[in-house]
Amino acid sequence: MLPQHVLNLENFAIGMLDLIMLHNMPYKQIVSRGLQAGASLSMSTVSNVVTGKRLPTEAALEGILLGLGPSTSRPIGCATFRTRLLRAHRGAAADG
Repeated sequence: MLPQHVLNLENFAIGMLDLIMLHNMPYKQIVSRGLQAGASLSMSTVSNVVTGKRLPTEAALEGILLGLGPSTSRPIGCATFRTRLLRAHRGAAADG
């Protein structure tokens, strides 16, 4: 999924799942590698992100990306789109 298609939490989750599937890595391995890199991460966090249950914290997103490996530790746009979705969510809550 291209970053410009990330318009909501569901799209973000799909993009993260696509990224994980591209690396063909089980959640357990992502968590283990993320922890080894110094991140605070759990399997439930990874699951919640890819199922769209929760928008990850910046630390959780960083942990997942570190767990996937050096080539994904700073993908262009992930944090930006997370921030944009968070602002949109807060704005909707304030309007409601």
